[in-house]
Amino acid sequence: MAVQTSTGLILSVSAALPATEDKVGYDALTWTEVGEIVSIGEYGPSQEEVNHTPLKTGLVEKYKGATDNGSLAIEMGKDATDAGQLLLDAGANGAAKFTVHSIKIEYPQGDIDAFQGLIFGFNKNPGAINSIVSASTNIGINSNIIDIQ
Repeated sequence: MAVQTSTGLILSVSAALPATEDKVGYDALTWTEVGEIVSIGEYGPSQEEVNHTPLKTGLVEKYKGATDNGSLAIEMGKDATDAGQLLLDAGANGAAKFTVHSIKIEYPQGDIDAFQGLIFGFNKNPGAINSIVSASTNIGINSNIIDIQ
């Protein structure tokens, strides 16, 4: 696959969870696109390193431990009327702050990642003169990341 730009990427959120963690389950959800996104951070699985040092050899042996799918950092231009941003804000600070949400990321070349997570914060940043008022959020991923293309 050739390299590509992120132009055209779409992130959507749902306050519902899929009945099954597969394409069928995620396709059945009602999604709300989050507008004005300018940056999405890296995400994906990494394993904890587990060390074991037998007395006989004195060599540190390394093993894979628990998997952490990471967190998703999102930056956007603040739009108080955007339905997707309102869902993120409610998931961070409102009535849905303890609700696990479903997240979908659609890449321009056709890949679609879907997963579930808790929304930790929806912060406003007024910035400086000649700046766009922005917002940021961080989503802690609590499920496997599924390619539902």
